[in-house]
Amino acid sequence: MDYVYVPVPERKEAITERTYESEKVFQKNTCKCFKDKPLADFMHENEAKVIVGYDWEKEKDITEMSAARSLKIHLDPEFDGLTYGDYWKNEGRIPYSFDPEDCHNERHIFFYAGLAPYPMCFEEKTRYYMDTSQRYQRNVYLIAHFKVKRIFSIEKDKELENFKKDLSTNAHFIEKEHLAGLKNEHSSKLVIIKGQRKGSKGLLRKAIQLTKWSSKKGMYVPFGIGERIGIKEALAIRQAPVLDPKETGLLLEAIASEE
Repeated sequence: MDYVYVPVPERKEAITERTYESEKVFQKNTCKCFKDKPLADFMHENEAKVIVGYDWEKEKDITEMSAARSLKIHLDPEFDGLTYGDYWKNEGRIPYSFDPEDCHNERHIFFYAGLAPYPMCFEEKTRYYMDTSQRYQRNVYLIAHFKVKRIFSIEKDKELENFKKDLSTNAHFIEKEHLAGLKNEHSSKLVIIKGQRKGSKGLLRKAIQLTKWSSKKGMYVPFGIGERIGIKEALAIRQAPVLDPKETGLLLEAIASEE
């Protein structure tokens, strides 16, 4: 399925100047009819929440509403440098140590997104109409893949600045406040995954459907390849299944069949 990858918003104080209005759709994975359109055209809200700070006592982000089109973009995962950063509290899901020379310990990371149909007539409709008409047509799709080259972490590597060549395109690395807070428990959990050039598919040309909304059950149910990799029935579209080697192989085969 043709699709448009719309990244999540960045913090208000972020260094980047890339916004939903300034950035165009990514050409690798979209039909020609969307060429040169700003990402802002594919947002539902006129206003959206943006993170303006962090409450360390309550351990939660401080947010405010802002004009959606002017929000800065948190481009992560990013596909120029093949990197992805996040704060991993569960060490079992993404190990901090990884030996790229160990051929028996190959790792892959897959990225998914919630997508919904976008008929061209939406351009003449309100955002409210777009949101309500898509509500029960959204589903989970596989959109990207990295074959892991290395996993960097502040806890393990301490000075990530030493790896500027590998990480310079990553949104978390660019925002230096993440590196300045090494003594901060939240920041110390920062992990950045680097993908291999050879073997990583990056952003997929076609999205692969993993779930289907069931009106009968009132929830998302596994669909297609999603039935074979452990996707569970759920009310929300966000899931992060941990795949065994067989399930990883099934996803790689599905990606290859769409190329």
